[in-house]
Amino acid sequence: YRIKKDWGFLTPENAKFVYDNGVYFASKLIRVGLPVLKTFKYLQRQKERYPDNRHRIGESDYFDYLDMCKKLGLDTSKQSVLYPKDFVKRHDEAVKQQKFKESKILNEKFALRKPFLDNFFFESDGLFIRAAETQKDLIIEGEILNHCVANYADSHADGKTTIFLIRKDTEPDSPFFTLEFDFDNQT
Repeated sequence: YRIKKDWGFLTPENAKFVYDNGVYFASKLIRVGLPVLKTFKYLQRQKERYPDNRHRIGESDYFDYLDMCKKLGLDTSKQSVLYPKDFVKRHDEAVKQQKFKESKILNEKFALRKPFLDNFFFESDGLFIRAAETQKDLIIEGEILNHCVANYADSHADGKTTIFLIRKDTEPDSPFFTLEFDFDNQT
């Protein structure tokens, strides 16, 4: 009813299309001011580009893409942004740009903590301890030692916790052990 009311005349073909593709999605498109049939048809064409179906192209993917575009400062009133020629490729590029932007902000926070944390560098008995200096430090640490320390990047950057990297003197670039330290509770 809302779709018909907002659209005006709704043909049986259009009504079936909306029903087959999701009334909720259609109403959400109307709320954000996007043309429903055009968007449905666009996404249908994009799905046809990837018949092996390993790329999911649907409602949540489309709205995630639009949200990323807004966060990246892209003009979502442009047709080329709303309906890129290759949705999957453009979506993946937006994800990378968003991650880079978030990573850049995060690493700036890491850099602000570095002078304070450099005071805690320690070396003894063939080992040394230093604080994580970048998000990449934590990613590499987690991948090699097979744990989830990369998930602590925000907490480390914000000073809610501190991640120290323990290394062997003989292998300074190889993760050996990871230590989380809470300055507030001294644990």
